[in-house]
Order: sequence, then C-alpha cells, then structure tokens
Amino acid sequence: MSGPDGETAVDLDRFCRTLTGLYDDWGQPACRPRSAEFARVLNTVRGMTTPCIGQLLNHAAGCLQAGEVYAEVGCFQGATLVCALVGQP
Repeated sequence: MSGPDGETAVDLDRFCRTLTGLYDDWGQPACRPRSAEFARVLNTVRGMTTPCIGQLLNHAAGCLQAGEVYAEVGCFQGATLVCALVGQP
C-alpha cells in the first residue's frame, strides 16, 4: 500500500485480516490477547495501558513496511513502547 506521495505505508490489509486471530473472545467485553507476553510486560514495566492495547500496538508495528519506523511521542514509563517492540526484528 502506498500513500498519496507514493511512499510505502503500513500493510493495512494484513493488519485488518489478522488482528482478530490474536485475541480470544474478539468483540466481547472480556476480549483478551492470546499471548500472555503483554501481561508479563505490564507486570514488569509500569504503564497506563492494558495487555489488549499492547497486543494491538505490537501487531501494528509488525505490519510496518521496510523503511518505516514505530515512534511514540512521549511515553510514561515505556510500557507501550516495550509492548510494541516485543518480538520485532
């Protein structure tokens, strides 16, 4: 996928197609990530997020195209940044 200026953009099709498979009880109030990794991160790194948001950010970061970067403008203690980067190259 490319933006209006021809630059590459996150693989939005892959992101949407595979997102629901990363969660148990998708679409329900009790929805939770299948991976326990994000709960472990939040037990170690103080933050103002949830394991569900950690999984979402991680998946988005994993769908970036070559040459793209994940960046956060300000982060409390780094929990969302750590979650986004878990298992990324």
